[in-house]
Amino acid sequence: MAYITQAQKKELAPGIKKVLKKYGIKGTISISNNIKLNVNLHEGRLDLIGEENNARRIWAERNRVEFRAVGCFQIIPSAAETREGLSSEVTAFYNELSAAMRGELWYDNSDPMTGYFDTAYYLQINVGKFDKTYRFDDKPYRFSGIEYKLAKKFGFNSDDTFFTRVAPMAANIHTNDTVIGSLKIRYRHASRLHKGDKREVLYYVLDGQ
Repeated sequence: MAYITQAQKKELAPGIKKVLKKYGIKGTISISNNIKLNVNLHEGRLDLIGEENNARRIWAERNRVEFRAVGCFQIIPSAAETREGLSSEVTAFYNELSAAMRGELWYDNSDPMTGYFDTAYYLQINVGKFDKTYRFDDKPYRFSGIEYKLAKKFGFNSDDTFFTRVAPMAANIHTNDTVIGSLKIRYRHASRLHKGDKREVLYYVLDGQ
């Protein structure tokens, strides 16, 4: 029987917030009737509404039905993992958010063919609300002092769109020259490990992966 408590929500919250922060999304976490975990997305640097409408347009054209644009929508996480029309970045965001919402607590032993349902709790992602749409923030990212210093040290600049995704992680680093030196050592190690792929390298350096 599906059931989730406030204590379980609190246990899952750090992982969920980490994903939101990584992708520059603002949102909240809630529970409905103690059976469903919701992540409510309000604004961010991913164009979730635009990409959802793109996916729906493709589906409508393929099935020869009328396309209707949406200003808000709800999705079951697993349904977003391989949808045509979503960019690789938005797909990755949904996948990582879905995994964080499941954490170590979730299971699903349901068998719809026999009408047997047994799951830890239900999952839902809410993008905007009917009276307040999700806001796509496409303004250039404003670097803090530490973020700017790290960007400069590691060869990124404020025009690098990828760095705007990971820069918020750097805000947690209270740095000095010793810390910067340590990060540069990790950077050199990561460069060899990931063969110079700046995306993987910076995740390794800033997120400790």
